[in-house]
Amino acid sequence: MKYKLIVSDFDGTLCRSDNRVSEYSKEVIGEYFKRGGVFTLSSGRSIASLRTHLDEAGLIDRDIPLLGLQGSVIEDNLTGRIMYENGIGRETALWFSRECEKRKVYHHVYTKGEIFSSSPNMFTEMYTRLAGVGMNFVGSVSEFLESSKRDDFIKILAITDDKEKTAYGADIASLGRGGVDIFTSGPYFFECISSDSGKGNGLKKIAELLKIDISQTMAFGDEMNDKSMIEAAGVGVAVENARKELKDFADAVAPSNDLDGVAKTIVKYCF
Repeated sequence: MKYKLIVSDFDGTLCRSDNRVSEYSKEVIGEYFKRGGVFTLSSGRSIASLRTHLDEAGLIDRDIPLLGLQGSVIEDNLTGRIMYENGIGRETALWFSRECEKRKVYHHVYTKGEIFSSSPNMFTEMYTRLAGVGMNFVGSVSEFLESSKRDDFIKILAITDDKEKTAYGADIASLGRGGVDIFTSGPYFFECISSDSGKGNGLKKIAELLKIDISQTMAFGDEMNDKSMIEAAGVGVAVENARKELKDFADAVAPSNDLDGVAKTIVKYCF
């Protein structure tokens, strides 16, 4: 098999607009495993959130590493063992939280297993419904971080009420703090992670763990947070509904997520 490892983004890529994985995609993934390949997911979601969709993707009992929180955490699917973890820490999380608060942008902060938000609102309602996981409400996120004795914070996600406000992410990035990557991850999202994380580095680590040459990997995505993964893979594929900048950068463009582009491309290249 030319491509022994496939890593796919979930939301907007494998997952359809109805927040489901189609039966056809599940069948193709199963056949790919039968032929000796390894298929896994990479997401900005936490691993716990990814797990809520493993059954419909046919992955629930697979011996695979799962890549979550924008490449910051790799967890063994069957045992739950953390295979890799790299976060931003308390001081960087506090800096980013304060910058979001200056701009009056909602945000929440992650450890590998928990999410901390200010208080229930339309953003938390939307996100918990989408992700299928709960949150801890702590009042001001920056005050919580300032007083916390923890240093295991992985990333921060900011959610805006206007697409134009995602440009705040670029504004904050322009402040030049070292050791972080700040990027848009959806029409209303921007995020902060460690510069040593990212989906591209996560893909490389998974290939190394599985002893698969990077040239034998394929990656799928739809947003700019997928760019490093698409760049790192032997073949990087953007789905048709992806941002134009990502499609221009990718090696190939697949049909949209609603037309099972990931599955159809697997059939084209691997069967």
